[in-house]
Amino acid sequence: MQSLQGNKHKRRFTLLCWQSAIYWIWQERNKRLHQQFRPSETIISLITRQITDPISSYRLNSPALSSLYMQLWLSTET
Repeated sequence: MQSLQGNKHKRRFTLLCWQSAIYWIWQERNKRLHQQFRPSETIISLITRQITDPISSYRLNSPALSSLYMQLWLSTET
């Protein structure tokens, strides 16, 4: 992660995605240790929401930044 290429905004976006994925995968790991689990679709939905909510919150203070992050997000979805 230290050698991440690209401009400041792309690096920040990549870190946001990385941190969200790590957080929810770790949460799911802990749930499964205690005999509970969520379907993978739910985990993907939680990760997506954790990424898109902050992007949407930037809209008031920095519409250009919010637009850039949302474009990056939409270009990564399959």
